[in-house]
Amino acid sequence: MPQFDFGHFYKFIVSAGLVLIAAAFVVPWIVFQSTGILTISKNDLAGLTDTAKSLIVERQSGLSDFQAWAFPGLPLALAIVGLCVTALGLIFWHKRQANQNALDDLDLETKRAAFADATQSEVDSKLRDEVTEDLRSEAASAPASDEEPASDNEDEPSRPNTPGGSGALVDPARPASGSTPPVVATQMHRMRDWESSLHSRLQLAYTGAVRARRNVRMTTIDGRIYILDAMLSAEAGSDWGQLAIELKAVSSPNNLINRIRDAATRLGAIGVNLTAGQVYTGVVGRPPKTATTAVVLLICDGFSLDNERLRSSAAATVRELNSIMNVPVGVIVTSAESFENADPGTLRALIAQAWTSRDGEAQLVWHP
Repeated sequence: MPQFDFGHFYKFIVSAGLVLIAAAFVVPWIVFQSTGILTISKNDLAGLTDTAKSLIVERQSGLSDFQAWAFPGLPLALAIVGLCVTALGLIFWHKRQANQNALDDLDLETKRAAFADATQSEVDSKLRDEVTEDLRSEAASAPASDEEPASDNEDEPSRPNTPGGSGALVDPARPASGSTPPVVATQMHRMRDWESSLHSRLQLAYTGAVRARRNVRMTTIDGRIYILDAMLSAEAGSDWGQLAIELKAVSSPNNLINRIRDAATRLGAIGVNLTAGQVYTGVVGRPPKTATTAVVLLICDGFSLDNERLRSSAAATVRELNSIMNVPVGVIVTSAESFENADPGTLRALIAQAWTSRDGEAQLVWHP
């Protein structure tokens, strides 16, 4: 037997029509099944009291009158009214659904446009700006030995921000001609190798339900543009969550905390535009829920991570940032050797740890 649907008005109308159509068949069946009162014999009736006899005879007469009056008119009327109500509801429901489908298509196109493949020039510009800024930060944090001569590029005009880049105003490492200096080119080459290695292993670790993408150009609702090193996402309507992944290099322990702050702050602004859900772990069982939509992967090269004080400082920084940001950010700190030797399964497990949380906080994953 159909039931009333209160999802919206036209669903209710259609469900009411279906109930009337069902009643056109159910009512006759009930009536024709109620024949017990008509099969009482005269001998059984004679043995009853006068009051019982009177009631039974009245029920028999009422059932006879109802059958003569209601059939076949009542079932036909119920069926006709039900068909009309259902048809009317379906007409208006179709109009509503057509509008809803148009909105869904528009939303899908908007989402597709929001996550496009970045151009090679955008990727190179972002990587060059990040590497240059990292080198400048390391130079600024290094202890000064002798007074350095003034830069020949003090009067060089500032460069405009590029999509996803750091937007550095002055780049003392860049010659006036605009060519990339060797130290920057070397670091860019190594970062490209790490990004390629990360993407190839992500493709092996996430297959089927979750797709790994590289160099995604994300446009936010307010028009801001970010270039993501990697992104995990599933088909629309899936329960799997989205995840933005940023790869950063750290060559000095003095820069680790600042690098965590800078990268996590930037990713936190990106994470609000992604969808939470379930974490794909590759393990059979109920998948955990996401605690974040953004993870930064910091590769430490040239120094040891076997430093409990440094780890404690990093954990405190992550807790502090996640307590004030709208979207917490997962942080993975690993050595260059461990990153290069990690198989796809290990990499997926590290990401799953940072993607989920304990007590509502995104984790710091320390993987020396």
